[in-house]
Amino acid sequence: MSAESNELARSWLARQYVNRLQRPAYAEVAIALDRQDMNSLDRILERQAGRVPVANQIEANQRLDRISAAQTLAFETQERARSDDTLQDTLQETLLYNAQAIEPRVSFMHQKPLEYTEGSLAGGVRLWHGYDLNLRGTWRDQRSTDPQQLVNVPSSDRRADLSLGYRDNSKRWRATAGYREGLDTMATARFFGEWNQQGRLQFSTLAGLNQPADESAPLRVGGAKDVVGLGATYRFGLREFVGARIEYSSFRGQDRSALGHGMVYDVEAGYKIRTSYPDYTVRVVGTHANYSANGGGLTPRMASLVPVDDQATPAFYMPQGFTQAGVLFGFGTELLDAYTRKWRPFGEVGLLRDTRARQNFRVQGGVAGSVFGNDHLALYISHETAARNGGRPLTELGMRYRWLY
Repeated sequence: MSAESNELARSWLARQYVNRLQRPAYAEVAIALDRQDMNSLDRILERQAGRVPVANQIEANQRLDRISAAQTLAFETQERARSDDTLQDTLQETLLYNAQAIEPRVSFMHQKPLEYTEGSLAGGVRLWHGYDLNLRGTWRDQRSTDPQQLVNVPSSDRRADLSLGYRDNSKRWRATAGYREGLDTMATARFFGEWNQQGRLQFSTLAGLNQPADESAPLRVGGAKDVVGLGATYRFGLREFVGARIEYSSFRGQDRSALGHGMVYDVEAGYKIRTSYPDYTVRVVGTHANYSANGGGLTPRMASLVPVDDQATPAFYMPQGFTQAGVLFGFGTELLDAYTRKWRPFGEVGLLRDTRARQNFRVQGGVAGSVFGNDHLALYISHETAARNGGRPLTELGMRYRWLY
């Protein structure tokens, strides 16, 4: 600065230098976070860590993919800040970022002509540098409630899935390989990823082979699908967001015989009235689906589910195309999976126009919280008068538990 010959320039530089010295460290961090300036974040943490508030230090370390440092700081601070609910939420979120867990789940579902109880047990371990390994087993006991629509339903359907996942500050993905034993046996594969998670515009991708198909009751029992999907969400701020998703599916029998294909388009726009719990959210949603059945007949194995009076063609398995649109209001819906130490209710209610059943009234309610401290339990019930999979009434009761270790 002393080498600057222009007096006006020297005066401006001096003012900028003094202002920077007087600027609080948390302001420097906030500016760097907003600008996604990783070099400045690294420099501030190295030189002024003692002057930066804990919450800012944690967020900065997360942005720099220093997950261990962020979690260590959160653990050391948790006991000293028990009265600060906002900071406690930040600390819990940081500690649970890549937590290992054992997860049992049970659900009961009724939608004519099928009724079933499904249970699963999963366990995961951290590996290295953001990678983790997860094993999940799923079993379903099922039966037909109307032999005029569906017959010879196998009493059980079993799946086992082994997956490798990765997560860092900006993305996460999971690759899964599995085996299914239902109407027939098959190998399965799936890849799902979420990208640019810190940006305003976020993306998701999906690709799967022999994935479960729940678009109709016959497909759920005897079918599968090869699927590709792409989604995007744009967040205008903390409260407003819009999103869209497109998915193509090739439907097959579990013996790999071709049944048909379909395209599904989803759009939504939402506004959070509150950004913290209870995070009241209003969403406007719309879905349009087109399905086409292949010609010809069914293989003997696939024809075994068809009642005697029905035609044994792929059309028996394929769902009807539809359009749904409406408004939903909810609060705390993330608590179905997100950790909360306090016991809290959550719910969502909505009214949608459906081209198959004229209208679909949707309601979900539940409660979630911690039982022993290092766990999460959620109990819920939901009902739709015209669910998107089939356009018929659907009732589900369930329990999800996660024990962190």
